[in-house]
Amino acid sequence: MKSFLPLILLLSAFAFVGCSDGDGLSNEEIKEAVRADTIFDPASDYILVLGDIQTMTYHDDNRSYLLATSRWIVNNSNSLCCVLQTGDLTETNKPWEWKYLQEILNPVSDALPLILCIGNHDYDWLKTKENFLEITDRKSTHINSLDIAPTTKMAIVSEFEKGCLENVLYKVRFAGGDLYILVLEFGPRREAVVWADSIVKSMPGEKFILMTHEWLLRNGELVGEAESYAKQQWLDGNFTAPDRLWNELVYPNDNIRAVLCGHNGFCKHRNITNAAGRTVTQILFNLQYQEHGGDGLVMLWRDLGGSKIDVSVYNIVKRALSEDPDTRFVFEI
Repeated sequence: MKSFLPLILLLSAFAFVGCSDGDGLSNEEIKEAVRADTIFDPASDYILVLGDIQTMTYHDDNRSYLLATSRWIVNNSNSLCCVLQTGDLTETNKPWEWKYLQEILNPVSDALPLILCIGNHDYDWLKTKENFLEITDRKSTHINSLDIAPTTKMAIVSEFEKGCLENVLYKVRFAGGDLYILVLEFGPRREAVVWADSIVKSMPGEKFILMTHEWLLRNGELVGEAESYAKQQWLDGNFTAPDRLWNELVYPNDNIRAVLCGHNGFCKHRNITNAAGRTVTQILFNLQYQEHGGDGLVMLWRDLGGSKIDVSVYNIVKRALSEDPDTRFVFEI
């Protein structure tokens, strides 16, 4: 995926960090982290997954890691087909967080499709007398204030609501063919699920990846309605918990080949069989609890040929693959 970016685009976000304070990376460490990387096999296609980045967005000392990650992605964009982000872009949905993200992520969106998911932290929360943090208004999010670059816009196939990023179908080229990324909002509304189901059923010969913020628990089990944050937080009751979304959307539609989420834990995956007898791999990747809010970690999906995808988690700052056994596996689409 070839792209030319003027140097000023790469450096514009750099001004947000300047010299490092506290535990952040120094300017020299950032420059070293974003140099050309040899992790990529030039004969393979790659998708990069960026987990929940909220604590890198929100905390000063963590932002240098997000900046380094963004610039590393841009510098290696020729090896990547797209970037998938699993939600919780912000911690508190404040306009200044979104403004910062615009500066940090715009070069990525300009270089290759940047496919964003919305998380529960990307809305305004209300503290009730029962001490629950609840969401009263889906329109409170500022995600649609982001100016999405043409390279990303060109990947959009369909939108549930025109001009809104919460429920969108994207198309990318991967492993020699078309791959559709179906993004659904946090705790999808019933009508959004109906929209998604109609699209998937209308394209039976195509392959889909479903991405939504809440899906697996930290132990890798599917989230049921009883433990769903969507149930706790959506006061209007118009939501679809992951177990119901599996039954209504993923299980009956054989062309949904995998599910990607964030929200809980760090990295897990779960295999379960759909109505056609095909194994559907469900993948969790969340950065918020990691050191420095992410520590330069990204997930790489490498095309092995055919339908097999090799998954690994890589630290772009330390230039090292994760040794956690949960971060290395192969799945099929």
